[in-house]
Amino acid sequence: MAYSAGGGGYVFRTAGLLGPAGEPVEEAAFRLPFQWVLTALAAVLLVTIFLYGDRKRQLRVLRGSYLLTLLVIAFLFITDRSLRGWLGTMGPVEAHFGIAFFLPFATLLLTFLAERAIRRDEELVRSADRLR
Repeated sequence: MAYSAGGGGYVFRTAGLLGPAGEPVEEAAFRLPFQWVLTALAAVLLVTIFLYGDRKRQLRVLRGSYLLTLLVIAFLFITDRSLRGWLGTMGPVEAHFGIAFFLPFATLLLTFLAERAIRRDEELVRSADRLR
């Protein structure tokens, strides 16, 4: 996300807020770097892929990743509102959202579709077991 306020441009990255010259803004530093939360989400989703042998466990882990994805979305919105408030002290704030702002929503949608596919696979295996 990019913000314009007080005659300068600010950029929100996963490591923090960068000022007009590209330096980190210490006044708006995060207590928990956003990159850690995104790394945890990526690790959970990667582990989910390799649990294909145990579909029930795979579904449980995938459902748990919903909470982590919702945490990412909530963090994005809270951070956006906080940064707008902080930058609002310098003058009018103009925000520009890039595609990365909407990727957690795509992650939520793709996770939902993966859950549906895993459930269908489980039903297919059960029906094949009944035929034997």
